[in-house]
Amino acid sequence: MVCMHSDFERIFNQASTLYNKGRFLDAIKELNELLSVSTLRTKEKLAVKFLKTLSLTQEKEYEEALKLADSIIEESQNNKFDLQTVDGLLAKAAIENDRREMNKSIKLIKDAEKILRKTTEGTKESVSIRQANLLKIKGWSLLYDNKVSKSLDCFETRIDISRKSADKFGIGEALNDTGIALNLLGEYEMALKFHKQALKIFQELDYRNHIGMTCKHIADIYQNMGETEKASEFERIYQSTRNKFKDN
Repeated sequence: MVCMHSDFERIFNQASTLYNKGRFLDAIKELNELLSVSTLRTKEKLAVKFLKTLSLTQEKEYEEALKLADSIIEESQNNKFDLQTVDGLLAKAAIENDRREMNKSIKLIKDAEKILRKTTEGTKESVSIRQANLLKIKGWSLLYDNKVSKSLDCFETRIDISRKSADKFGIGEALNDTGIALNLLGEYEMALKFHKQALKIFQELDYRNHIGMTCKHIADIYQNMGETEKASEFERIYQSTRNKFKDN
């Protein structure tokens, strides 16, 4: 397969959209097609591997994901690519989060933070992307470690970074994560506010999987508040969206 740069951008963006929509196996299929191209630039190949690692993690394919993350780190370090090394470290930290290996995750995140503090590589935008991704993964690491208030700080900072970079999907994700942390702290009204803002974004993007999950979060909060009728309303939307998602 011959792949011009414009083709790479198109296929990679398709895979990214599929990932954002929760269609991880479809994303992996597109990414494997790109990885079969011999003319890919090194940084393009590393970007493909990074997204594939995240997709494999969502599918609980941890061993394959870890091998791929390690290959990103090794190849990036050999080429002295700071930002791609950060990608590999954060991809690996996301895997360890999912496996609840919190000590390993925290060490990987700290290593990524050190690189981001010192690097002079890349544009302001490319550094912001890594900072936002780091805050997401660090926030969930803290959340799994029952450090909810600290995780909240990470998620709220990610909202600001995502807004500055006009990353609509990132804003939606960060709003949802903030709502989850606030719910755990018993701040139900504030949690609802953040989730409903996220819901509006995902409805505009037409990301059914995220619409459904956001409705599930809202239903859980209403249940915690004792408002069972409203909880049932959003639970029905969640179940309906899940069924539509399975049909696609």
